[in-house]
Amino acid sequence: MLHAMTTSSDLDAIEIIRPDFPKGQFRAVLFDFDGTLSLIRRNWQAVMIPMMVDELARYSADESRDELASVSGWLAPSDAFIPPILLGAVERPLFDPSADMDAAETAMDGAPGGVAVMAIPPDCPECQQTFELIRDRLAPLGIDVQGRSFDDPYSDLYAGHAPFDMIPMYTGGDTADGASFLSNMLGNDIPGDWLPAGVAARVDRLLDLRGVERDRATSALAEELTRDVVPAVAYGTQVTAEFFSPRLGCRVFPPLGFGVDLASLCLVEPSPSGV
Repeated sequence: MLHAMTTSSDLDAIEIIRPDFPKGQFRAVLFDFDGTLSLIRRNWQAVMIPMMVDELARYSADESRDELASVSGWLAPSDAFIPPILLGAVERPLFDPSADMDAAETAMDGAPGGVAVMAIPPDCPECQQTFELIRDRLAPLGIDVQGRSFDDPYSDLYAGHAPFDMIPMYTGGDTADGASFLSNMLGNDIPGDWLPAGVAARVDRLLDLRGVERDRATSALAEELTRDVVPAVAYGTQVTAEFFSPRLGCRVFPPLGFGVDLASLCLVEPSPSGV
């Protein structure tokens, strides 16, 4: 079994996990872009979307390239840091989206407004829409949000010299629970120098816990970060649409992963009324 990995000193390293495994006459190796190569795993949309748009454009005569590139239909509104499919997520309604200017001014505690720059990645039409919404909401508070396009804003971000204050991000990957997800998001996807003091250490302490204690501590910290500390602002979680016939009597959702457990589905006989 081969495992591709990247390191700061050698981007071409190959680790042989099972040297005792019988070796065949292999002539080629197929790598799965979605997660196998850590070099492109972070912010995979910047790699995959342009490639797939090129392919889809060859067969689509009714949709523009911007429409093909849009991924907004994959997102369900959410203001929680932890996706609902992971242990440690909190089930609650969305915060009230209406603007409370008095509460916002109180939270600013007399601080003056200013200029904030939001990076708009190329080939991201929904990022432009997000920028316009943020700009319009913060303008009454005296905060002038300016959108600027950068060729590769994520490289600037991780190099430690980002010339902007806000940037759209995506956190994904294979995580077993909410604690692992927070650890991946805060300090990995979001660099440590963008985090308030103490946040990374508090997230790291979650990883030492086990069982129910770990889930409860994760939920409490996630809600505090969402409401009070705000190292990031969540606005959506990735979803996969699924449609089921009324005859499906069993729909078991696994604690980890996407969608239903297909092996657990069962059929029921329709009632005489057809309902």
